[in-house]
Amino acid sequence: MVLALLLCAGQPVAAQEKPKSLLELLFPRSSQKTPEKAAPKKSKPKAKEQKPRVRSVSKASENTQNSAPASLMATPVAPILPVEKLASAKKILVIGDFLASGTAAGLSASFEQSPGVVIVDASNGSSGLVRDDFYNWPTEVGTLITAQQPSIVVVMLGANDRQQINVSGKREEVRSVAWLADYRVRVRTLANAVTSRNIPLVWIGQVPFRSNAMTADMLALNDIFRETADNEKIGSTYIDVWEGFVDETGKFIERGPDINGQNVALRSGQVNVTKAGFRKIAFYAERSLNRLLGDTASTQLGTLGEENLPQLSLGLPGIEANFERMRPIDLLDNATGDELLGATFAPLTNKPRPLETPAPQGRIDNLQSRP
Repeated sequence: MVLALLLCAGQPVAAQEKPKSLLELLFPRSSQKTPEKAAPKKSKPKAKEQKPRVRSVSKASENTQNSAPASLMATPVAPILPVEKLASAKKILVIGDFLASGTAAGLSASFEQSPGVVIVDASNGSSGLVRDDFYNWPTEVGTLITAQQPSIVVVMLGANDRQQINVSGKREEVRSVAWLADYRVRVRTLANAVTSRNIPLVWIGQVPFRSNAMTADMLALNDIFRETADNEKIGSTYIDVWEGFVDETGKFIERGPDINGQNVALRSGQVNVTKAGFRKIAFYAERSLNRLLGDTASTQLGTLGEENLPQLSLGLPGIEANFERMRPIDLLDNATGDELLGATFAPLTNKPRPLETPAPQGRIDNLQSRP
């Protein structure tokens, strides 16, 4: 009992604990802690599904440049700026309807880097050859030529001419016999107003349209344009652009290859032409225009001024060159024999031959030692 009391006194009594029996005091059990239940593992949140993100070109290029080594980073390309035109640059006067206006913009892009060529857009969007009461091109072109003094005139019109024409006070239907005859006269009058001033004329044909009826009318007009250009004698040229705006079967297309072979939109709607389409029309006309312009169309024109040209001299530095003048040699005159014209000496006929040293024995050029 005393031992039990001493053991009990040595142990702290827990507050509010159940009193233990004598047996539990004499033979205390080993304290076994009840294993704590493992805390439930927190489930990791599921990753949200990432939808494909469209990355803009600028963002993609930034990421590429940041991740790529400095040696592989692409050097930014400086934009090509238009060159300054020369004061003596030749002018190309573009006249016609709304398609001629876009063609003038395409030609401006074509000769942007040519300092010797300037494009003058004198088109009238609603004009044509039928409504001469609205705008009379054969009369107006003379005024434009006098004011601009162009070296070449480019014409593109006809899209607004699908309407009745007034022939001797009578309205004639489109593409009737009388309509075609009168329209042909108007085309020749306009062409003659240009070529009679000794100015080359470049006539660009019409493009196809979505409407089959309108396309058929443009084909008829192109025949007149081609015939007129072929009959003019002052550098007149017809530019056929039809094949560039149709497919293999000859049907109207909205998309097609541009001047670089890339598939782009060439048409906007049933009638209009895109910027790439006008650039393609200008591309068709470039060869004829370059032929007429000659060296003026060069992109290197004007890069060297007269003050930058090197001084040409036939003599040696510090030595005055003395030249003896003589008549040129007549290559077709065989009577001169072996002497040049103006020569005072006779050719040496008994000139001694130089001493020949025989080749060493056994060398390939020693013919005597060869078997």
